[in-house]
Amino acid sequence: MDLVGPPSAFVDPSVTIGPGSVIFAGAVVQPDVRIGAQVSVSTAAAIDHDCVIEDFVHLAPGTHLAGNVTIEQGAFLGVGAVAIPGRRVGAWTTVGAGGAVVRDLPSEVVAVGVPARPRPSS
Repeated sequence: MDLVGPPSAFVDPSVTIGPGSVIFAGAVVQPDVRIGAQVSVSTAAAIDHDCVIEDFVHLAPGTHLAGNVTIEQGAFLGVGAVAIPGRRVGAWTTVGAGGAVVRDLPSEVVAVGVPARPRPSS
């Protein structure tokens, strides 16, 4: 474990955290979560059991991940984004603020809305 934020964050002892990762105030990280290197878990984010957060991911304030969610390398989840159990967000994908991930998202897309859907490329 590299750096865990202030005492107001809760991180279960079973969580693994890669080097350079930070967990900010009010965040909750539940049992058996794996967090990679250089990950940012922002204020009041919640990560439930058995999630995998790969390297270089940013979870913005208020992000909520249900159990067994995988966030692949470099993904960004905007303020208040959520993912239901068992979903996967592809590498280098952005989920817009308030987006709800109810289906797996592919890599390298920008997904917005409820449910979050990839925006057409321009």
